[in-house]
Amino acid sequence: RSYGDNPHIVSEMGTAYIQGVQSARVAACAKHYPGHGDTDQDSHMLLPTINVSKARLDSLELVPFSSAIRSGVKTVMVGHIAFTSNQSGNTPATLSPYFLKHVLRDSLGFDGVIITDALRMAGIVNEYWPGESAVRALNAGADILLMPSGFELAYNTVVEAVQNGRISMERLNNAVRHILELKKWAGVDE
Repeated sequence: RSYGDNPHIVSEMGTAYIQGVQSARVAACAKHYPGHGDTDQDSHMLLPTINVSKARLDSLELVPFSSAIRSGVKTVMVGHIAFTSNQSGNTPATLSPYFLKHVLRDSLGFDGVIITDALRMAGIVNEYWPGESAVRALNAGADILLMPSGFELAYNTVVEAVQNGRISMERLNNAVRHILELKKWAGVDE
């Protein structure tokens, strides 16, 4: 039986998992935000696009994430998915301030660590070079950039973007704060 079309069952099961994992001080991760269930495309190969209304997004795809956030999930992984009928157009959610700042942080109230899916996947590298995807993901609101294609190039581009003001110190400090708070919660600062 598939539970993918019933977000409340997915939420219930996800919440139980999050509570169990995090009771052992292991950070659970809700993924792939904002929802990967309504596509038969693989972001390892190309950028999946989903054309659903905001009402549909709110009533189906975002329900398990909202529940996970209310249950205290520590991390959310953003998928490389474009929701073409929303404000981000063909921009992958990973690089979208709309999805990371407006929806995830502001509307859903998530204050934990936002991690990208692997930035070396075709859903990103087919359209963005490594430095650009890293800078855009950070500016969109990601805190951890997972596996950028061309790590050294991505790193150097981020450093340069901080130095020239394209990435603000406030944005960088917020990302670091989220990571340090997670480490403190997990006890690794001890």
